[in-house]
Amino acid sequence: MASALKWVSRHCNLDYILASQPKPENDTLGMRLRVAIICALRHSFWMLHDRLGWGMSLFSRKKDASSTSDAASSNPADCTDAGLTCVYAIVSSRVRLWGIDAQTRLRRQVAQLPNLRWIDDWREAGDAPLLVVRADYLFEVRTLKALAQHHDVALYCGTDQRAAALQLTQADRTQALRWLDERPGEPPVRLRKITPEALSHFDAKLRRTEVPLLEPMLAERREQLESLLYGNSYKGITDLVTKWLWPAPARRGVRWCADRGVTPNAVTAFGLLLVLGAGLAFWQGHYLLGLAMGWLMTWLDTVDGKLARVTVQSSRMGHLLDHGVDLIHPPFWYLLWGVSLVNFQPVLGLDMDMIEHLIIGGYVGGRVIEGIFVRALGCEVFSWRPFDSWFRLITARRNPALILLTIGVIIARPDLGLVAVAVWTALSTAILSVRLVQGIVQRMRHGPLQSWLSDSNHARSRYPRSLLTFANTRAAYAGMESCDAETGELTSKQRSLREWLRQRSDGSEAALDPTVAALLAVLKERFGDSLSAVLIYGSYLRGKRDTVLDFYVLLEDYRALPWWQKMLCCMVAPNVYQIKAKCDGNGTRAKCATLSVRRFERAVRHDFHSYFWARFAQPSRLVYCKDEAIRGRVIDALANAAHTFVSRALPVLPPSLSTRDLWIGALQRTYRSELRVEKPGQIDALVDAEPDYFQAITPLLDIPALQPESSGEAGQWRTNLSVAARRQGKREWWLRRHVGKALTVLRVTSAATMFEAPLDYILWKIERHSGVWAKANERQRRWPLLFAWPLLWRLYRSGAFR
Repeated sequence: MASALKWVSRHCNLDYILASQPKPENDTLGMRLRVAIICALRHSFWMLHDRLGWGMSLFSRKKDASSTSDAASSNPADCTDAGLTCVYAIVSSRVRLWGIDAQTRLRRQVAQLPNLRWIDDWREAGDAPLLVVRADYLFEVRTLKALAQHHDVALYCGTDQRAAALQLTQADRTQALRWLDERPGEPPVRLRKITPEALSHFDAKLRRTEVPLLEPMLAERREQLESLLYGNSYKGITDLVTKWLWPAPARRGVRWCADRGVTPNAVTAFGLLLVLGAGLAFWQGHYLLGLAMGWLMTWLDTVDGKLARVTVQSSRMGHLLDHGVDLIHPPFWYLLWGVSLVNFQPVLGLDMDMIEHLIIGGYVGGRVIEGIFVRALGCEVFSWRPFDSWFRLITARRNPALILLTIGVIIARPDLGLVAVAVWTALSTAILSVRLVQGIVQRMRHGPLQSWLSDSNHARSRYPRSLLTFANTRAAYAGMESCDAETGELTSKQRSLREWLRQRSDGSEAALDPTVAALLAVLKERFGDSLSAVLIYGSYLRGKRDTVLDFYVLLEDYRALPWWQKMLCCMVAPNVYQIKAKCDGNGTRAKCATLSVRRFERAVRHDFHSYFWARFAQPSRLVYCKDEAIRGRVIDALANAAHTFVSRALPVLPPSLSTRDLWIGALQRTYRSELRVEKPGQIDALVDAEPDYFQAITPLLDIPALQPESSGEAGQWRTNLSVAARRQGKREWWLRRHVGKALTVLRVTSAATMFEAPLDYILWKIERHSGVWAKANERQRRWPLLFAWPLLWRLYRSGAFR
């Protein structure tokens, strides 16, 4: 089999064909297109070929260099081959990340790069370039790869401002090694100082752009470093399920597998069994069972890839098994689904034969177009322009198709689900065809295409929203926010904002309130060691004491929750509970919203909907905090919430406005994006209750689009936004308004499974804020999820909430 694959690759390989023919003076587009069309029939093998990591050099004009590398691999002591860099590690670290120590991690990383060789004695390098790394620092593969391309440099870590590695070509190695071990003062004269920012930011393999990872490995930072590695394992451009639904659940799966020594290949093999089981279930018409196995398989598909990257266990067999199965099985699922529809009636004029042709033709055609785009135009289609990256979220791949099939089963029309998959597959292929033609025109006019992510500075100025969404996976999935995506450094205003919030959010005085103290004791007992921080917000801070207190409980993890509540919190955060306590002989109660610190950090900065960042842009108090590190993270999250809130509201606000108008206008937008029971004048009263807070925080936000009025009058602002930005903002708020209603229903439904007497609380809140009274019967109180909807619908129609 391997020999056959090599023969196909040798005789159908684009680079081989180009190399075996006389090279023209100009590498014309026509020549490359003719070759690409010839190669289109073997596109499936291209995909496997790339995923396996077999460089084209194995079978093309670079064969001699590859053979030399293989010879070097068989004899580690012989490291004199051109283009080969030897890697030698000094120092050590006892910190184990995702179950492996630093030396093992470095060895595995070096083994993944064909131009690097690990040596145990630096003298074995001979005259070859030598890369010396300190094993008490955390590197990623592309950090080592990029560093090896420099000459005589000292790589400094941006976190502690100390040297972490040296690349030695002509410098004195004995002197450099001694200096790196002790690091006294400046590096030797021949060595030039660089930081990770000087290395290449664009990662074509994972379709993202961010500074290569380099961090000191400290025991107290173990959890943070593991989060960085997990975030670092994610692709920037992928489908919406993988990007936004699976990160939190997949992290728990990766953690479980790493702790028990489960290999990525074992996870992939189990996923293959689920592929077969789901196909059999679809064939027999057991759609719910098949979808359950299918969604579990997609989750495992995320787990195995992340597990392989965080533990550096990628292998050719793993790539073949994982990506081969991913490439082949989706159309078979759809066809087996169609076979089960024995009484299928044509929909929209489409019979089953037409649907099958649309699915197979669209699926194969889409993958072939993707391959032609890469081979002929030199860029992945989904990385070319921001439009393509956004389209990748919903393009007709397995996960978006599963969403359509699931919706079809929910509405009891599995036939419509299959029709939707067929039509969307055909439309996606048509869109890709148009993009291919546009790419060809662009290639003819301006030369080889480049990804919009390849120049981060240009992308930041022209596509800031897209860059925030697709570029920096490390921060997005690790739950770690930095105000500067490249350097992580804070400006003076950002530091001032955080210091002001640290003082302003101090809730030590509120924690002394007997009512608050009693409720905190209940929370500590309920969540135990998982409890990281407790925030109080809402009407209590405005002086009202005849109300249910509102707490936000931030957890380190979800181990204190039952398994089904963990799942709900991962899918529709936060979980909402009612807690009760005794204080001075009287009963008191509070509403407690619960989620992890990591999810909270990500939500206030990256969530599209305003649910989290609108709430915590307003005043809140930190009444409990586990330690100073958590306090710092919560303060950063509050600063990010205020920044996100104002910056996203500016496009729909007037060009000139006061601080009061700014906050009232922004809050009106967020209230319209949820089902709210407050009266129209409640927003004005909320802002007027604490005017000092809003007057003080606005100048500290440091938003370029928000500038003081030229007149110099305090509290007056003007917005510098283009017409296009305002149009985009209006479209986003229109979408938030419609999505927010559905999210509110989902959150209320989730809370009803955990909140004691949820219907009574909802009716009390409606009456308190709107004055509309309603009475529920016993059956509605007992089973609110089944019987309370007509009552709530009548209240909605009467204007009790909007």
